Amino acid sequence: VQEWGDLPAHTATVARETQVVDFKARVDPKALTEHAKDIAAFANALGGTILVGAAELPDGVAYAGLPADLAREVAEGYKLALRGRVRPRPRVEVVEIRDPATDRVVVAVNVHAYADQPVGCAVDTVQDDKGARLKPLTGEAVAWRFPQRVSNHCRWIQPEELAMLMNPHARRVTLLLERIPSEHRQAVTIQNWHVRQDNPDVVKVTLERVDLDANVMCIKVREASPLRIPLDDVEAVWEASPGTWHVRVNGHVGQFGNEHGWRYVSYPRS
Repeated sequence: VQEWGDLPAHTATVARETQVVDFKARVDPKALTEHAKDIAAFANALGGTILVGAAELPDGVAYAGLPADLAREVAEGYKLALRGRVRPRPRVEVVEIRDPATDRVVVAVNVHAYADQPVGCAVDTVQDDKGARLKPLTGEAVAWRFPQRVSNHCRWIQPEELAMLMNPHARRVTLLLERIPSEHRQAVTIQNWHVRQDNPDVVKVTLERVDLDANVMCIKVREASPLRIPLDDVEAVWEASPGTWHVRVNGHVGQFGNEHGWRYVSYPRS
């Protein structure tokens, strides 16, 4: 989100909080821990935008904006939180968008997903998943926690879950698959590939969803039952031409022998 025309439309069907959009009517510019948590949460998911000066209502969203001076303080607060309380530092763009009609400002914090490893945020107190305070930290002591944006809220990643986010290939593949627009997911080209093949064969599929927790890409071929392909087998994802997406896998989606149904066979690594 870079300018006023990029903001989600006011209507309820469009302007709702999602995994990639967060509305905040107002924030405390000095709440650096909260700002850092929100930035890291988006970076650990699919990326997204925090819109400050936007209030979610039952029938949509109201862009009341902030006074220019306050908007400047809010923007600086997010930048300060990024510099001092977020590691490793993801790519973040903080944009002050002025309402052409009222001169009030909506602050857009555009957070890019970080594929290489989990992003942590420094917190002053330790809390459990329900927000209860567990232990105050004193002096220079600080705790690092790892939030993640899920649906329209933030959750803390548990230690046993961190390993999945430490696989940069799986993270990158997931991010690329999630970027395929919904209108183009009905005809994704799967390239069946193996090192012993000179010319991979192809099959058109529907990309239904990506499940990072289960480490699978769920696809459907025509009317067949959904197939689950390990993300470890997805070698590459790219837009071959405008609106045409290809996915290369280290395996084979096909009908084998006298079978009428479709299934997926993973090839062993050489």
